[in-house]
Amino acid sequence: GVYPSVLMATLPRRRSLVRIACEHNAWTAAPLIWQILRKATYCRLEGLVVLTKKDLELVGEQYRNIFSIPNARSFYPEYPTNVRKTRILSIGRLESKKGFNFLIDAFAQICWDRPEWDLKVVGDGPLRKDLEDQVESLGIGSRVCIVRTSADIQAEYQSASIFALASL
Repeated sequence: GVYPSVLMATLPRRRSLVRIACEHNAWTAAPLIWQILRKATYCRLEGLVVLTKKDLELVGEQYRNIFSIPNARSFYPEYPTNVRKTRILSIGRLESKKGFNFLIDAFAQICWDRPEWDLKVVGDGPLRKDLEDQVESLGIGSRVCIVRTSADIQAEYQSASIFALASL
């Protein structure tokens, strides 16, 4: 991301150190102060990786050795998901910046009006126990399922009609 990449760019040059920054957000999404710091420091880097071809075109001439590596899509479904399914799915590492606690709170507010719907969270991480405790304290344990990482992630996506990305 922007913050560690700017810090890395300030490291002194060494023959044994190759500094390559990786931007994981859209180039224009950074706050103004970070855009200024990026402009002042990224010229020192040996390489830069951006997220999209649009970002590459936007800043490609400003930096040497710039590449675009988009987020991967690991599968192409053979058939569309059945949108009549009544599952909300969220997948990711169970950590605070992923916002699963907010998703669980939001689901708790609507789930009693929609008794046919359930929420499935797939992932593991340091907040697993906290999230499970949150589900229990809200009394929605029969409606929310938190499972460890799945070996068949495509089947997980196909099992839901809504994918919720709760990242902050």
